[in-house]
Amino acid sequence: MRTFILGLGAQKAGTTWFFKQLVESKRFVPGMAKEYHVFDSLYLGGGEFAETKSITTRLRNYSKLADERVILKNLEIMKSFYQDDQNYFDYFDSLLKGEDDFTSDISPAYSGLSREVLAKIKKEFNQRGIAVKVVFIMREPIGRLESAIRMGLRRKKILREISEAEVILRINNQLGSKDELQRANYLYTSQQIDRVFPAKDVFYGFYETLFSENQIQRLSDFCNLEPEEFDSSAVFNATPRLFKYPLDEIEKLKGKVQDRYQFVSERFDFDVSIWDEAIYKMVKLKEG
Repeated sequence: MRTFILGLGAQKAGTTWFFKQLVESKRFVPGMAKEYHVFDSLYLGGGEFAETKSITTRLRNYSKLADERVILKNLEIMKSFYQDDQNYFDYFDSLLKGEDDFTSDISPAYSGLSREVLAKIKKEFNQRGIAVKVVFIMREPIGRLESAIRMGLRRKKILREISEAEVILRINNQLGSKDELQRANYLYTSQQIDRVFPAKDVFYGFYETLFSENQIQRLSDFCNLEPEEFDSSAVFNATPRLFKYPLDEIEKLKGKVQDRYQFVSERFDFDVSIWDEAIYKMVKLKEG
């Protein structure tokens, strides 16, 4: 059956890697972007993603070799999604011509979508004879946020000008904020998914274990692909780690996300010591 893979995040949790694996499949039908940002723009206040400049940048980044006329054509198509989301569903319907074809929209900002919006996405695709599969990958919250902050600083070309103290301040200010929770409230996202999609159509994973042999097998089975089609050695959008932080600061931050630790432990039987190991790699070692 024709299939649409909906990637809901989380940001900085391996979504670019996942998309690159899908693209390598002969059955994958590429659209015009990795991230379409339609539903966060319409329902989560992400209107900046619908601006012409933002869309054009996204199209050019994805289709670096595309003729400018193709970019302009795709720009008009993408803009139509924000004017009427039926155009979005019809676009993907037109892409999937073979019964075994599949495509995707991997937009990490979708992690904040409500069950009503997810239900609409599922309904619209199902009415067009397209199955929907959901992928949601989680990551230790502090390391995820720190990575996102570093990525933002890198893109602004000021990463090397920022001190460790400034980064830790930014983490403190952003952790638990509305914007941060929209991207990494794992309880909320899971609840919305579970109320709309049957378990067989959902892949829950963790960044820290995603590249292990058994998880690659799980993911390949879920996507109906061969494990050999996944390259677990490839890394995308990585920002070199330039910072280490005082242990007491990390401990304070960890206290703020204990509810998330508890949730993934109870809901997914996830070994949170794996998250502990990841977060303590960020700690500055004492001298002497």
